[in-house]
Amino acid sequence: MSNESELVVVFTGHTVEADFLRMLLEGEGIDVFLRDENMGTFLPFYLGGGGVAAAVKVVVRRDDLDIAEPIVREFVEDGKE
Repeated sequence: MSNESELVVVFTGHTVEADFLRMLLEGEGIDVFLRDENMGTFLPFYLGGGGVAAAVKVVVRRDDLDIAEPIVREFVEDGKE
């Protein structure tokens, strides 16, 4: 993941959710990294509802977006149940 312009944020959420989704995507052979992970780990009370810091972002290469989107969509829908 050398070129920042080739990266796309596919999910934003709590550290635990982001890490679980990262594992799902990596299981499908998608290169993934978490952005703002340190904030989510050291200052989790800032994340989520009304928090002042940005939540953890799951980032993939634009080339992997077609494969990642259905996985992310299913993950988000399952989380609503």
